[in-house]
Amino acid sequence: MGERYRKIDAALIVWEVTQTFRGPDGVPYALLVNVNDRSQRKTVAQDALRRGIQYKRSN
Repeated sequence: MGERYRKIDAALIVWEVTQTFRGPDGVPYALLVNVNDRSQRKTVAQDALRRGIQYKRSN
């Protein structure tokens, strides 16, 4: 947890992993929170983050 990502098509927004969990479908997910507006959250499959198709790791 604590890793930061930027969505490829919205690189100004930084998302931070605040929680990881296994969904009812058995898939591992990550809860992402916008670092500038903590009320904005999204759930993304951990595999999708690792593949780097929509999100890139932020330094």
